[in-house]
This record gives sequence, structure tokens and C-alpha cells, in this order.
Amino acid sequence: MTTETNTRCAASVFDIHFIQSQICADLTPRDLRRCCLVSWNFYHNFAPYLYRTIDIGRKSTFNKFRRPESLTALYRYRDHVTQVSCIFAQVWKLLLAHECYNLTVIKGLSLLKRPQNRDVNKWATPDITKLIQVCPKLRVLELSHFLYERDVVEEFCRAIRNHGELKELKVNHFEYVVYTKVREILWSTLKLERFYLNVSVVPTRMTPDETQALIDLTGEEDPEFRVRYLDTPWLMYDYEADMFFRYLRRCPHVESFTVPYIYPFRCVAELANIISTTMPNLQHLDVHASPSKGEVISRLIKACNNLRSFVSNPAQELTNHVITALMKHRESLQELSFVRGAFTTSRQIQTILCSFPNLEVFEAMVPFEKTTCNKNVESVRKWKDDPILNPKDVLGEQGPWICDKLRILKLRYLDEWNRTSGKDDDDDDDKNDYEDESQFNSDIEDGSKGVLPITLYEQIGRMTGLEVLWLGRVQKSVTNPVAVADMISAGDNSGFGVEQNDNDRSIGALRRREARIKNVTRALWELRKLDKIKELELRNLKLFISRDAIRQAKSNWQYLERLHYS
Repeated sequence: MTTETNTRCAASVFDIHFIQSQICADLTPRDLRRCCLVSWNFYHNFAPYLYRTIDIGRKSTFNKFRRPESLTALYRYRDHVTQVSCIFAQVWKLLLAHECYNLTVIKGLSLLKRPQNRDVNKWATPDITKLIQVCPKLRVLELSHFLYERDVVEEFCRAIRNHGELKELKVNHFEYVVYTKVREILWSTLKLERFYLNVSVVPTRMTPDETQALIDLTGEEDPEFRVRYLDTPWLMYDYEADMFFRYLRRCPHVESFTVPYIYPFRCVAELANIISTTMPNLQHLDVHASPSKGEVISRLIKACNNLRSFVSNPAQELTNHVITALMKHRESLQELSFVRGAFTTSRQIQTILCSFPNLEVFEAMVPFEKTTCNKNVESVRKWKDDPILNPKDVLGEQGPWICDKLRILKLRYLDEWNRTSGKDDDDDDDKNDYEDESQFNSDIEDGSKGVLPITLYEQIGRMTGLEVLWLGRVQKSVTNPVAVADMISAGDNSGFGVEQNDNDRSIGALRRREARIKNVTRALWELRKLDKIKELELRNLKLFISRDAIRQAKSNWQYLERLHYS
């Protein structure tokens, strides 16, 4: 007993490397690098785990990876390499040459805004095929480049069919392709669970013998595909759709489906029949690639038995047929996306938020996008086409929002403060705007007006389960709603889209600005109730946000990870 006690006491922190496999499971590469600096034993035992994930997104990083000393270390730790993500396809030959055969995830990405990178990378598709053949543990394959040549496609499909562990395949190389090649890829996915293919199909007719040859590729007389997540946002014509429908009738396990662009639209009726009879487990429907009319889309929605999420088409109007079809799933729907849905009206947004009690995710606003690497240039606001909620509709007859389970809310709203006769918001003609003090006070108390209307932030304050909240303020011009952020980026520092002279700044303007600051401060005080919030983004409100108000609100947001206001 004494010996055992002395042995335990003799152990030190430098012996921790004996259980490194359990420790390294949750350590980040940064933590692993620090562990390697502790001692020689630490370095010897922790260094191999630095090669679990190889992520190369810069040319300088790739040049360092190709150095002789780096390749020597790669060969030494080849058995530990499991995940590789790289935008330079030359890396696949290096992995083959250094016998990295324990890969589980391969992501061959490309720079979407640099077509030359994609065109160069696609010639490395045969190397990808060889990696599939020599990596028996491979489960995920994601490619942003692909070479659609006959011999390459046949060899690639053969490798997929013969692989026993591959579950996810994504090919996102948009290119005009003869559908014969696409068919072969499609019918080689018998064992896959997740499949994504984005191409532009050149129509080709098919003989019965060719159809039977595709079925024979599966090795079964009546194959049943295991795919659960099927994303096929491509264009196909009626005689191509017929072969695609034969494939869909053999996919009874589909849970998520992205509807392709099918022309003519009469084929969609047959697709609705397939969904209702063959796909009883379909829960996620995405029609962003289908430009069909609302009446046609409503058929697809009604064909689903238990729809949980729906993504609309931004180019089509959200008709009452679609709203009525969604109402069929009002008890099961949990996620709705109307991003870039400029044809979605404010009343329809209010109807949705007042009709779906189990709604957890509502997205109607896209994230910021940068068009330059210059850190001094702000992100470009590409969201003019997103739907806009009018706070007046929140006060309508439909009553309060009933979606108390909301976790994610991304929404734009209309700012109609002092919006009379289509004048600009900071036109400082006090005698015309606020000559009467009572008119100014009534506008402040109006729940539908204000930089952040009372009716809106009170409704949001009731959603105590919110984890992600994006709010975008939009100011209405005489013609069309225009995002204030676009005016700011155009060089207007006032934030209201109107250049002002110093002589025009009057007491009325100062009072209006002070009232706006108080309005936003009250809103932040109300939003303190969101104690589970992790991400908060307030667009076009920076001019009216007080630092003290933000500081006080953050004291209640214990789980806050990201706060952005512009």
C-alpha cells in the first residue's frame, strides 16, 4: 500500500504525455503547439497530432508545406493525417507520394472569384480518384472543381461505387455538361447519405439500353438508394427529368431535398406525386433554384407529410397559395428562410410570425459581404432585396407573435420616423416639421415609429430563447425603400442620406437626434431580457447607440460571443 502511494506521489506534470490521445482529442492546433514547447517528451508525443487537420488557404502556406523539412515531417506523421482542406490541387499528389492513406475528410476547394484557380485545379481530378481508392476510411469528399471528361468520370464513379465508407459527396463545379456524365455520377451514389451536385446540364436523349446500363451500375435489379440529403440545384428539361424521376423513386430515405430547375413546369406536378408517395421522411424542402410559380410550389409543400424547414425562391412572389400550403405544417415547421425575397410583403412576414408556434429559425436578411481585402473598407451591404417588415403591421389585427421558441431571427424593418410627404428624414425645416410641440411628442410615443419602434423591440423582448438576432434598419425614400447603410458607404456621414449645411442644424434636429438615442437606449434595455443571446447584429443604428447603454446591456448577456453594430 505504501509503495502504491509513493508511486502516485512521484508522478509529475511532465508524465501527462502518457495519456496524450485522450487529451489531444479536444485540443486546438494552437494548444497543441504550446504543448510541444513544454519538454522533449511533450514534443515527441504531441507533435503528430498537429497533422490531424491540414488547412491550406494561402499561397504562402502552401509554399511552406512544400518545403523538404515539411514533407519529411508529413511522411513521418502520415498515419495521423485525417482531414485535408486545400485550394491548390497540387497537394493531392504530395499526399499520394507520402502515403497519407488514413484520410477521412478531403475538401478540394477553389477560389470562386478566380476562375483560373478552378480551371487549373480540375485537372487534378484523377489524383482525387486515386486518393479515394487508397483511403479506406474516407467519409467526406467535397470538390469545388471537377473534370467532366468521359474517362475521368467513369473512373471517379467506379471509385465511389466500390468505396465502403464514403457517406458524403459534394461537387460544386458549375459547368455545362452533357447529362450522360451526370447520370453516371447520379446512379453511382447507392451507398451515399449526403449528395450535392451543381452543374448546368446540356440535354441529351436516352435509349432504353442506356437506361438499363445505369441501373446495372448499382449491381442490383431494383436498387434502393440510401441518400438522406439530396441537393440538385441544376437545370433540366422534360426528357432529362424523366430519368431523374426514376432515380428519385428509388430514394425513399430522403429527409432534405433541393428542388432543381425543371422545365417545363408541368413536370413539377409529377415531382409532387413522387414526394407524396416515395419520400415519407422528407422534412426539409429547398426551392431556391426552382423559378416555378406559387401555385406549383404550393403543390410540393402540400406533398410533404411533416415539413420542418422551407427555403423560398428569391425570384418568385410569395403568393397566398404558398402561405396556405405552409399553414398545413404550422405545427411542425421550425425553420423558414425568405432571404432576398423582395416579393415577400410585410403582412406576410407578420402572418408567419403570428401563425407558427414552433418556429425556431426565421431568416430574411443576408450577411455582409466584402468585395476587397482592404481592412479599412467596410463590408458591402448586399441585401437590398431582402423583405422589409413595416412596424405598423405588428400593431395589426393578427395580434402578437406566437413563436416563443425562436432561436434565430434575422429581419429588416422600416423606419418611418417623421416620414411625411416623402421628405428626407433630416430636412431641418423646423417650422414645417415640428412647429407644434405636441406633434413631436406624439411621434415619439407612436409605437410604430422611431429608429427602433417600440412595437418591434417589445415583441422581440418576449422571445427569451433567442440566440442569434440580426436587425437591419431601412429608411424609405420617395420611390423605393433604400438601405441607409448604402447611403453611409456612399460617403454620407450623417447617416440619413442627405447632405446638411451647418446653418441648417437647428434645435429641432438636435431634439430629433436626442429622441432617437433615447429610443434605441430603451430598446437595448428591453433586449436585456435575452439572456441566452450569443450573436447580436444591429445595422444602421450605430449613430444612435450609446456606449453606456451597450455596456449595461452586455452585463446581462453572459453568453454573448459576437456584437456588431453599424
